[in-house]
Amino acid sequence: MASASKNIQQNPFSLKPPRPPSSSGGASTSAVASTSAEPQIRNPTLNPNPSTNVLPSTLPITMSQEDEILALSSHLTRPELLHRRSRNLMQLAKCYRDNYWAIMEGVKAQHRDYWWKYGISPFKDEHNQSNKRRRLGQEGDIGDGDAVEGSGDNGTNNDGGNGVKSDQYANSNSGSCMYGCKAKAMALTKYCQLHILKDSKQKLYTGCTNVIKRAPAGPLLCGKPTLASTVPVLCNVHFQKAQKHVAKALKDAGHNVSSTSKPPPKLHVIVAAFLLAFPGVISVYVQKGKDFVSVSCRYQMLFICAELLRENKEERRSRDFREDMANSKYEYVKSFEVEDEVMLPNLMVVRIDGRHFSRFSQVHEFEKPNDETALNLMNSCSAAVLEEFPDIIFAYGYSDEYSFVFKRTSRFYQRRASKILSLVASFFAAIYVTKWKEFFPQKKLEYAPSFSSKVVSCASAEVLQAYLAWRQHDCHTNNQYDTCFWMLVKSGKSISETQEILKDTQKQQKNELLFQKFGINYKTLPELFRQGSCLFKKKVEETVKHDENGNPVKRLRRKAVFVHSENIAGRSFWNEQPSLYNDLGHFTKNIGKIEPEFIRSFQFENKLLPLTWVVVRIDGCHFHRFSDVHEFEKPNDEQALKLMNSCAVAVLEEFEDIHFAYGVSDEYSFVLKKESELYKRQSSKKKSAITSFFTSTYVLQWGEFFPHKELKYPPSFDGRAVCYPTYNILLDYLAWRQVDCHINNQYNTCFWMLVKSGKTKTQSQDYLKGTQTREKNELLSRQFGIEYNALPVIFRMGSSVFRRKEAENGVVSRKKLEGEVVVDHCNIIERCFWEEHPHILSCS
Repeated sequence: MASASKNIQQNPFSLKPPRPPSSSGGASTSAVASTSAEPQIRNPTLNPNPSTNVLPSTLPITMSQEDEILALSSHLTRPELLHRRSRNLMQLAKCYRDNYWAIMEGVKAQHRDYWWKYGISPFKDEHNQSNKRRRLGQEGDIGDGDAVEGSGDNGTNNDGGNGVKSDQYANSNSGSCMYGCKAKAMALTKYCQLHILKDSKQKLYTGCTNVIKRAPAGPLLCGKPTLASTVPVLCNVHFQKAQKHVAKALKDAGHNVSSTSKPPPKLHVIVAAFLLAFPGVISVYVQKGKDFVSVSCRYQMLFICAELLRENKEERRSRDFREDMANSKYEYVKSFEVEDEVMLPNLMVVRIDGRHFSRFSQVHEFEKPNDETALNLMNSCSAAVLEEFPDIIFAYGYSDEYSFVFKRTSRFYQRRASKILSLVASFFAAIYVTKWKEFFPQKKLEYAPSFSSKVVSCASAEVLQAYLAWRQHDCHTNNQYDTCFWMLVKSGKSISETQEILKDTQKQQKNELLFQKFGINYKTLPELFRQGSCLFKKKVEETVKHDENGNPVKRLRRKAVFVHSENIAGRSFWNEQPSLYNDLGHFTKNIGKIEPEFIRSFQFENKLLPLTWVVVRIDGCHFHRFSDVHEFEKPNDEQALKLMNSCAVAVLEEFEDIHFAYGVSDEYSFVLKKESELYKRQSSKKKSAITSFFTSTYVLQWGEFFPHKELKYPPSFDGRAVCYPTYNILLDYLAWRQVDCHINNQYNTCFWMLVKSGKTKTQSQDYLKGTQTREKNELLSRQFGIEYNALPVIFRMGSSVFRRKEAENGVVSRKKLEGEVVVDHCNIIERCFWEEHPHILSCS
């Protein structure tokens, strides 16, 4: 079927005519072959009278034995039908080609005979030129350049009936259409179909008007010969592309059109839709043996169409998969990514938790049991999160954790959990590092903090109420225990003794311990410690300007405000805030005991498949704007890339389970070993911890790479975790990222060189549209004197980060990987790199 459709989609006639049958060969029984061979005779033996030289008008299609048998069948299977149609199409296309060349040879033969008999051309233009040559010949000035533009082959033997060539006729066919062209010339011209546009007299063909690219001198058209009667005047290739563009424009305008990437609906699909809309039920009689059974045509046809529709859907899926594989050798790895959308109308809550904050607080000497400055820093970061993400309506936090509640109708990042949780954790970590000096001006931030996060899905306002009550109850329980613990430690008790004293104690016992031993009434402690902090947007009057008399002009603005409440999940507190119950729903009753099932659902974690390669890939969020604001060099800023590489090195040093990383531009992929049990293979914690640590390191190391540039606002990254089951698929993923690196870098290099040369961004995009790798390389070389392969390897191949295995006496050590983390710029598409470094992805 493919070959038949290919022949039909090409130009109406092939560039080469069918070869005449060999005289030494046996006689052909094919009617097509015998008919097409007749006009190949060179000697003009045809009668000059055109009416007596009629060529066969039709070429019969001979049926194969299989077709003759199938023609007698009452039913055909789907494969039989497709094979039969394919053969018919190929035979029909062959008949059209043979007919065309037979007619063309006949016209040329008659034209030659007319010349032979009368000595002049039967066409008016050639006749006038012949008279002109005759006059010039009598004056002795005839030259080789005055040849008549006649018909015939390119350099063929147009001789007379006795093999003697006429001088006039010989001159009419001198030369060829183009240097080196061996194609058969068309009738009444010396040019082949491919070069027919060089004939200034022909009016049948014109050039394709599709604009390939827009050059400074004007648009560059396709120019491929196509019939002038075609509307629009486009060749086969660009006509199909134009149809897709028209369909897309109609779809963008709101018109219901079929998809351009998928074939139009089959006949049985249309029939099924028609029958579904048809109100009546038609009864027909179906003969079954000798009995006649009355059946419903509608339901019978629906059953048949449903079966065909199912087969068509499976076939389309298979075809789409094969097309995707054909587009790129490696893009199939995208199919391993898992959708994690939080479905409406569920409420989304993103909870972040400080990673190893017990150690962090010790290193930075936080006050125990509560450091008010550190808590204020956390609150300031949460306020920045609410300002950055308008869809977040409410936030509650204490100690080193915070929960952010999105409005019910939020479409933030298409509600993809992995994107949302990693982005919030990343931005929070970046803000934390940025604001550190503001709250701790005398303390140096020793190392980058990081946070883990997860998305909690709440099916209703009642479930959200239970979640908030659970978190505030946890705040009270932890704070009461920590207060008792650190007061006992400060009094001289050891940590083990303190833990033993507080073991199995109840709330009342802890209160009595604090009051009797230390004179502390727990209820008088600051609300910030006991109740935590809640933050939500509220309409507040703000002075926006002053009038002519100096009086303030105030307006209501939505602004985040902090509130400390004993019961944030109480009905009275919640329903008093219109901004909360309008976007999140009402609380209908107060909560007493929290259902254990609810708590289990809040603590549930999705885990990645065991014994699979896990890749955590992070991407910069809105880094085009970030690079513009911070004036990164275009198309590549080497310092910015080195900063990214330095952050990747820090990630490998922080997480021992990460054995390899590959990065380009604003993205990085981190490969964890196959047996990794980091965070018990919990997906959300892995991607959020790595993403937030990378982000905080980026902010912390900014000054080292850009000492003269101020970080105007903190960046953020989103992340995803994908499992790849086999070693080969993992290598294909890494190869895919390096291929993408080359494609993007080559395009960006051309784009920014064009922009720097004076073109606008739109003009540069239009200029590069549709260009291939070779054309981009030629553009860089000819117009800007840049050899793409001579560009720095860090731009062309990206960066690979891994641990260098230490060798002892030439033998690779089998000890734990303790080698130096290095950055290299190498070809990871070829397997030779992995063969030279087998320890990188080997099972430990």
